[in-house]
Amino acid sequence: MSRIFISYSRKDLEWKERLENILRPLTRIDNRNFSIWTDSMIGSGENWFEVIQNALDDAHVAILLVTSDFLNSEFVNEREIPKLLKRRQNEGVVIIPVIVKQCLWENITWLSTIQCRPRSGRPLSSLPEDDADKELVELAKEIISLSKGVSNKPAQSHRFVTEIEGCRGKIVFGTIVADNLVIGNEHNEWFWIDYQKSNSTKLSTLSAYSSCLQNNSTEIFLGLYDKKLAYSKNENWEFVPMPSSVLSLTKRENDVITADSAGMISVFNNDNLSVLPISIKEPILQVLALQNRGFVILGVSGKLWHLSQDSTSLKQCNIPLDDPAWQLAPALQEGFVLLMHTNQLTLLDVLSNLVTAIIQPLPLNSNDVFRKIIPSFNLEYYGLLTDEGSFYLVPGNLRHPRLIDFSESGTEVSDINPHADGGFWLWTTDGRLYLIEPNGTFKKFNLQQVQYAFSSPGKASFIVWKNADKYYIGSPTK
Repeated sequence: MSRIFISYSRKDLEWKERLENILRPLTRIDNRNFSIWTDSMIGSGENWFEVIQNALDDAHVAILLVTSDFLNSEFVNEREIPKLLKRRQNEGVVIIPVIVKQCLWENITWLSTIQCRPRSGRPLSSLPEDDADKELVELAKEIISLSKGVSNKPAQSHRFVTEIEGCRGKIVFGTIVADNLVIGNEHNEWFWIDYQKSNSTKLSTLSAYSSCLQNNSTEIFLGLYDKKLAYSKNENWEFVPMPSSVLSLTKRENDVITADSAGMISVFNNDNLSVLPISIKEPILQVLALQNRGFVILGVSGKLWHLSQDSTSLKQCNIPLDDPAWQLAPALQEGFVLLMHTNQLTLLDVLSNLVTAIIQPLPLNSNDVFRKIIPSFNLEYYGLLTDEGSFYLVPGNLRHPRLIDFSESGTEVSDINPHADGGFWLWTTDGRLYLIEPNGTFKKFNLQQVQYAFSSPGKASFIVWKNADKYYIGSPTK
């Protein structure tokens, strides 16, 4: 359904009603679903502020009736416009200002950068009545055109929804590449989704992959076990033959760094591959690039190496660990790397070419084994997931971790991902979705059979869920 939000000053009620009269037939067109929302629809006894906020969250198109009274409205400028502008930037919500009366709209920074109607810049009130109606009819036609791709979508709790056509298995990966989404499932089927047009394209099925990397927000790279590096900027895969199975990927400026099962490191840049003349003589579980401080390499044995920034010097790190390590993560302090092993975290100091360790076990009252740790996008917290399905919110200094209790759900945490606003997405084994705020509070979404959730810094968030035998992806409302 295409939802139209009309923002106006009550002193301009006559023009709001005139616009509604022009738009109303759209709600009765059989082959399209339209709804129009104005504040006149708030019922007696309802929480008017909450109703307006929900309508702003659900809108696909916002029409602003611009007059001096509109520009002077405190509620419009402090409550409605900031939210609409944020959704326009992050989610592509369409904002159409309509200049109704003479006013200083051209001197308002945010307003002067948006294409207004009428295109001539003449206010509707200065036009003959028939010409003003003609402008409003043209506006209605434009909304009909914009509605393609958002009509007849199945979920009311999402701003953008589309079916992932041809998907036959559980979703295990998702990322945002430019203005598109890339989704992968458990059968190594991949899908390219244009969320502006709300359509999906099935990419070729790949062999099993070990690692994924998004490079500069314009490409996605996959390390494949069948000795290939796959990458895509559009709806097709390109392949680079590799000397061995690719086990880990990281990036250094515009270089993509690969680590393989033979213990070798390779550098890929602008379609050129170069294999470095070094090897750790065992499969590399993970390689992590540090800004101007080289690379930290984690071998399958749990041992660590440091590769210099110029990629010429490789040294094994003498780090005393009680048990093997299996994951590296960027630390929230520059010059450090976080190392995860059974139920302990170790900070690695890489401020010099010699890597030293600060053994810092988390003060957790549990023998639970750590499964996954990821930093938040704002680099203030870690999200820590254990094998028992517990979730901890961990400050950057690793002190005072906070267990987030989901006992009401009666299920374990399935997986976690960072959220665009600095918190974490979390979904449970029975398909329930939560948003963990940085302060430790959480919000539960009224959704079922959720399989994956992901964000990019400063961009929209997306979730994937299953309904009957079909898979859908959408941008949720809170």
